[in-house]
Amino acid sequence: MLATSPAAIGNRDLVTDGSSLYWADAGGIRKMAITAGTVQTLVSGQAFAHLGLDGPVLYYSSGNSILTVPASGGASATVISAPSPITAIYPPTTSDGLLWSEANGSVDGFEGDIYYQLQAPVAGVSVTSVSDAGGVILWAECFPQWCEVDGEFAGSTVSVATSGSPVDAQGDTGAWYWGDSGGLEKFVL
Repeated sequence: MLATSPAAIGNRDLVTDGSSLYWADAGGIRKMAITAGTVQTLVSGQAFAHLGLDGPVLYYSSGNSILTVPASGGASATVISAPSPITAIYPPTTSDGLLWSEANGSVDGFEGDIYYQLQAPVAGVSVTSVSDAGGVILWAECFPQWCEVDGEFAGSTVSVATSGSPVDAQGDTGAWYWGDSGGLEKFVL
């Protein structure tokens, strides 16, 4: 065991940059060395869930907002104020910029000063993850009767049915990967 979190983690995110671990728990956003040591609180609060690292910047969600804080500590800044709660984020580590999904079913992106929407709000849809897979934007979602992983290729969307509620959809130029109630899934391009 490396450490005991000061508060319950639950299903909140954990990310690493190779030297530090960052996580959200019921009392804030924390950081510690991957070799163990003192737990540092970067941001205090109870409504944090989703994390993403882009070099020295940690992105996180709080309700309807996406914020940043320096990974070394410091003041937070709001990047996005969305119409509904954030359900997933992917930091702007690629040319697609910052990606996020919302509780209203929308999937959005922001690069520089340009905002774009990949999927408009859809009633009854739950988006569980969003990522960049080698230039293809992926998102995993569930409708009332089925679930799928979607990939956006230059304006066209490809959808792949899943065995259950998909989580952590990721990919590369050759395949997409995700977990669901059927286990670990793979779709070869």
